Amino acid sequence: MVLGLMAAYRIGMGNGLARVALETTANPRIALPGVLLVLATVAISLALPTMPASAASPQDAPRTLIRLTVKDSLGVPVSDASVSIVRGLRDTVLNGTTGADGMRVLAVPRGDAPVQLIIRKIGFARADRFVTVAGHDSVNVALTMKRLVQRLAQVTVTAKEDAVRKSYFIDADDIANSPRPIFDASDILIKLRPDMIYSRAPVPYGPCPWIENLWVNGVLVYRQFQAAAPRTIGRGRAPPPVDAQVAVNDGAARRASVPGSPASGIGAARLTLLMEIKPEHIAEVSYKDCFDTSMRGNFGRNALFIVLKPGIKYEVNYGSYPTDAPRPGKRP
Repeated sequence: MVLGLMAAYRIGMGNGLARVALETTANPRIALPGVLLVLATVAISLALPTMPASAASPQDAPRTLIRLTVKDSLGVPVSDASVSIVRGLRDTVLNGTTGADGMRVLAVPRGDAPVQLIIRKIGFARADRFVTVAGHDSVNVALTMKRLVQRLAQVTVTAKEDAVRKSYFIDADDIANSPRPIFDASDILIKLRPDMIYSRAPVPYGPCPWIENLWVNGVLVYRQFQAAAPRTIGRGRAPPPVDAQVAVNDGAARRASVPGSPASGIGAARLTLLMEIKPEHIAEVSYKDCFDTSMRGNFGRNALFIVLKPGIKYEVNYGSYPTDAPRPGKRP
């Protein structure tokens, strides 16, 4: 004998839980598949109200409106410029283009980390700006793009100059397009430009020592210097140290302690400072070996020069960060 079910369910939400009552009757017209369909419908109807709202749609996340205005150096709006919003080194959040008035409004999901605006257009130099969206409903950003100067005279690049540039220079696009993971500035040297560590004529095969001095945005943050002989000044007091004291990071110390590794060539102190600089904050990196005489003054040879993007600041022991964001905590 086939038993049927007449399903009548009652849902009570007093304590947030669903209560279902099923009453059975003998009805030969209701077959077993119909019973299963009724039960499945009841189960789905009970499950849907309990789903968290956050799981229903990621579009419900809080967003910040970025009102972007792009002009050239003469104040003329730059239309049809490509706009990208990036988190970290290469995680693209949004893309768009500027209108005829040089403006674009973008709704960016909020997060603790600042986002990077990257503006590109043929005939203009790339423009970057970091924007802090945490705690803001809207942010106004005005960017100026510089036109690239067109040179009519023929420029000849020798094979030697091209090889040196490939070894001793890297910019933001090359860093972002790296197929290898880049976590900080030290990875740029170790994974992408090892000649910046050893030079193209390293000792003992050539006259150049390994990397010695480190500059960030035109400021000498680490210099290697040894006095010819110890001396004292005024009542037997020792002179102040030439190099600023760098509290070496434990991770840097471990990496630099591996004999023959690129990290050991950089040295624990310099490695500590490089690990403080985020790769997405870097506009370009260049290196001058012992043959380079283009920079006058001391500590300009065997030196690494890091240029940060506009709106980025660097402090020893604190690292690199956007100027409109709170200074990060001091490195332990």
